[in-house]
Amino acid sequence: MTYIATMYSKSRGCHQCRLTERKMAELQILHKIEIIHIDQPENEHILQELKEEGLMQAPIIKTKKPVTVHGKPITQWQGLVPDAIKALKENA
Repeated sequence: MTYIATMYSKSRGCHQCRLTERKMAELQILHKIEIIHIDQPENEHILQELKEEGLMQAPIIKTKKPVTVHGKPITQWQGLVPDAIKALKENA
C-alpha cells in the first residue's frame, strides 16, 4: 500500500486529529497515522524535527507531493485544514 500522506497526532483524544482522520477516510485518502507521545524518548527526534519546521499544532500532515491550497503549493500543514485535505484528494 502506498500512502500519499502521513498524519502526526499527539493522541487519539485530539479533536482536530479525529476530524482530520475522519475527513481523509471519507475521501478515501491513503494515509498513515503516527502517534507521537511527548513523554517517550524514541519520539524526541521527530518532535525536534517538527518544531524546527515550525509545526507545533496537531495534527501535522506531510504529503509526498505538493498540493495547491489558495494558490500556494504546500507539502505540510498543521491543524484541521479542510481545503488542504480536499486538494490532497484532487491531486492523488
